[in-house]
Amino acid sequence: MSSPIPFTQQNITLAEQMAGILTLPESAVPCPGVLLLHGFLSHKDEAGGLYRLLALSLANRGVVSLRIDFHGCGESDGNTQEMTIHHQVQDAKNAFQWLEESGYCHPRHMGIVGFGLGAGIAMILAAQNPKKIKSMVLLSPVANMRHDLQKEFGRQVFIRAAQTGLAEIETERHSQHLSAAFFDSLDDYDLSECIRSYSGALLALAGDQDYTAANATLLTASSPAKPKEALMLTGADRLFGVLGEDQSLAATVVELTSLWLVETL
Repeated sequence: MSSPIPFTQQNITLAEQMAGILTLPESAVPCPGVLLLHGFLSHKDEAGGLYRLLALSLANRGVVSLRIDFHGCGESDGNTQEMTIHHQVQDAKNAFQWLEESGYCHPRHMGIVGFGLGAGIAMILAAQNPKKIKSMVLLSPVANMRHDLQKEFGRQVFIRAAQTGLAEIETERHSQHLSAAFFDSLDDYDLSECIRSYSGALLALAGDQDYTAANATLLTASSPAKPKEALMLTGADRLFGVLGEDQSLAATVVELTSLWLVETL
């Protein structure tokens, strides 16, 4: 068995005090580069450290990665009351441009990974930069931002935001307040149009125990991407069991994602 390739990690600060971690293989540059976008109200390492594991797996295969905290999340400046989808798209644009121009990456071999709502941001970015993003991986993806968040948190949250200008969202890890502007911004982008505008390589991964499995199938079928594949992991929930004792499904997601990106970048 071959030994893992040495790597280094650097904490970086991007535009407007946005925090990120750059993971570099100790190999010749430029290398393929991948931007990792976390899910709704999560953080750059993702739940259970899934993105940290993915970054190490990519580095082991000679791929540079950058994972960021959207503004209002993790260690980045701002708060969730200022958050909108437009702001997250801008964060993703700034991070992608930084990675592209960093000198570590080959600009013709750039990819993106998005988890949950972050997959929606990834689709928007890919639609806006169809020739720059060669490969994309969507993990437990949203397909309609308003519809899917209503399914997850209930219509009453949206009604409260419309009536009072603010609503509290409860997640497994914490609660946050979001403004009516955030909920309104969910309609600013049509993800079905975005995915039809992307023709690079596409992998959509979801657990068969979660509603995002149907999203992954629909998005893949709608995209002109080549190559493309939708994979459903048997027995997996939205987080692929990453918070439990059995990490086998999460390890499978990391392996499948890494191999896809290496093969398509």
